Amino acid sequence: MTSGLEWDEETFPYGDPRNDATAMERNANPVQFVLDRPVIRQPGTQFQYCGANSMLLSAILQEATGMSLAEFARQTLFAPLGISQYRWTSYPDGHTNTDGGLSLRPRDMAKIGQLMLNKGQWHGVQVVSPEWVAESTQAHTTIMPGQRYGYQWWRENQPIYLESVDPYFAAGYGGQLISVYPDQNMVVVVTSDTANHTQNSARIMYLRNKYLLPATIPALLSKTLLWSWYVLTAGGLIFLALEIVRGHIKGFGWSVIWLLIAALSGPLGIAVYLLSYRNKKNNEGLWLEGVGIVGICRHRKCHRCHHIGRFPEAVFTRWQRHPAGYPVSFLVSWLAFIAPLITCTRGMRYRKAVRQTLLTAFITSCFAQVGIFPVLVLLSIRWFPYDVDLASSLFWIMMTACGIAAAVVVYPFILWTVRRNLDCWLVGRVNGHEIEATGFEKRLPRFRDAWGAFSLGLILLIAVFGFLIMNLS
Repeated sequence: MTSGLEWDEETFPYGDPRNDATAMERNANPVQFVLDRPVIRQPGTQFQYCGANSMLLSAILQEATGMSLAEFARQTLFAPLGISQYRWTSYPDGHTNTDGGLSLRPRDMAKIGQLMLNKGQWHGVQVVSPEWVAESTQAHTTIMPGQRYGYQWWRENQPIYLESVDPYFAAGYGGQLISVYPDQNMVVVVTSDTANHTQNSARIMYLRNKYLLPATIPALLSKTLLWSWYVLTAGGLIFLALEIVRGHIKGFGWSVIWLLIAALSGPLGIAVYLLSYRNKKNNEGLWLEGVGIVGICRHRKCHRCHHIGRFPEAVFTRWQRHPAGYPVSFLVSWLAFIAPLITCTRGMRYRKAVRQTLLTAFITSCFAQVGIFPVLVLLSIRWFPYDVDLASSLFWIMMTACGIAAAVVVYPFILWTVRRNLDCWLVGRVNGHEIEATGFEKRLPRFRDAWGAFSLGLILLIAVFGFLIMNLS
């Protein structure tokens, strides 16, 4: 699939004469139709699915064997495997249709898969050489991370728990599938209605990854880690419930928030609580206390002041891969965390706090997304190539990793605000020294203070989006 021919069978559906594959199949001389196509890329350099490449194999094999491909396959492949009930269409010029057109029963598809699994042997007879099985099924072209292509065989790394399997498979239109799993000694065959090609294929992949493969892989370490995450999260929720009962967490709203943090981020949420919220101090006044990359603003006389400064919003937003992911996460962090924090510490109205925190909320959200998106996309490809399961511990581990990445990228901006003697809510210590917040003298950054940070955050965000789009398109 790297011939470099100008070809398009994706813009228009099959059956539409503007689809190049349909035009080829209806042409009186399909071989010449393909050979007349211009070469627009250096052959062997870039993958593009092109039925013309498969079609040319029919003509090449007919020239080499002196018989049609259908007859050659009947003698050398189907007869040894006991395959007798099948249908294979031809092009208008009589060449066997190798872009498609082959109809097989599931049991006969399974015979082909078993033949490949047995390295070309069928009941002790070497039907295909083991060297050719190895050569044709290994990856010769990379399509995208985790997906590669051999000689008419697809290769795709499929994550299961924290492990992965690496099958090769033949994929036909509409969800027809012969998958070979050498490490699991397994062949999977699927036939499907061709009416909805994309939906059927996606459903098959989901069922395979959700139910079939997990049942065949030991994954003891993965399951242990996942169950440990569940146990630690459940233990953390019980601990927080006891803290609420003992009266250590004041206010219904903040009790709910801490329970949500622990439920959504698991052990990390409990660590944040232990490092910040429960730290007892008796001196009067207002101060900022740094706890690494996550901080707390605390006022002894006002329990409403027990806020998390800006817990990474990735934990609260599942739609990061959706186009609305960025604005939703920005609004959540700004309206639900930053503005209420300033409202409490400054004693001002919520609407005024919203206006005053817009700039810093936007800047920190830009930096946060710069950390979140690469981690999210890479881990999504590795762990959730077809679907996101919110019931999976892996999803929340991934969200935690995104939160950590977000906070790390935001951290330099927070340090900058501290060193400029501007107000901030994440860091209260610089070089090991605690910073006092005396009264309300500090002010939030204005545009003339932070135009450089604003521009840098926006440029980095656009660059990250552009990089991901170019590498995943």
